[in-house]
Amino acid sequence: MSGQPSIDDLLETISSLSQTIMEMQHDANIGREIRSVASVVIHDFGYLLSAIEGSAELLMDQEPNGSYRYNTAKGILNATKGLKEMRDCLMLALRGRPKRYLEICSITDLFDEDEMIYERVKLHGCYLAKEYAEDLYQVKVEKEHIRNAYENMVINAVQSMVPGGTVTVRVYNHDGKLDNLDSCKFVRIEIEDEGKGIDQEILPRIFEPFFSAKDEYGTGLGLTIVYQAVKDHNGKIDVESELGKGTKFTIYLPAYLG
Repeated sequence: MSGQPSIDDLLETISSLSQTIMEMQHDANIGREIRSVASVVIHDFGYLLSAIEGSAELLMDQEPNGSYRYNTAKGILNATKGLKEMRDCLMLALRGRPKRYLEICSITDLFDEDEMIYERVKLHGCYLAKEYAEDLYQVKVEKEHIRNAYENMVINAVQSMVPGGTVTVRVYNHDGKLDNLDSCKFVRIEIEDEGKGIDQEILPRIFEPFFSAKDEYGTGLGLTIVYQAVKDHNGKIDVESELGKGTKFTIYLPAYLG
């Protein structure tokens, strides 16, 4: 489409920005401009990447295993792993930035506006269920980073399940102190799957950079980005898992009370 950035343009830009950000992390004025541009690039790059990945998965579902078109689509899908790593590395390079562009919003509206995630879940033959409590607190967040964390969580959940499984997203209010966090009121977000679960021996390591229990998917940075996004917003993330039964992540974000 005319006016839209090409994949090659985005790859060149994202690689250059990643290096520049790391070199200029301590320059407040220049760094602020770079981070602003980088956030836009990440957004555009992420949606293009999801479109490519989704189309390749759809083609593989429609073609016989081993056919030319199937193998071509599989090659495209494998190539997106490297692109994901570039995107995720840039996000990690940005993690030291001061929080900017905080917006007051409803977390459920933020989730519901994400149409791409519905398509990804459907392409895997799975379902996305939502259970929202009434009169939820608002939050004050960097929307793009919380949205990206949400997408990472849901896609991880879907990839752990066989077709027909359900990812359930629940949102409640939570009143009361949590560990050493300052706030006493939170929005509690649960993302639960019916997948294969995570071995208890590796469960403590899942938020480490480049650690992944999934050989066929991802780069091991997705959950690190989720963890960092939650911490950057003075929140908390917990995980419960049982082999053969599934995994539940629980995120607490401080409520915005005005």
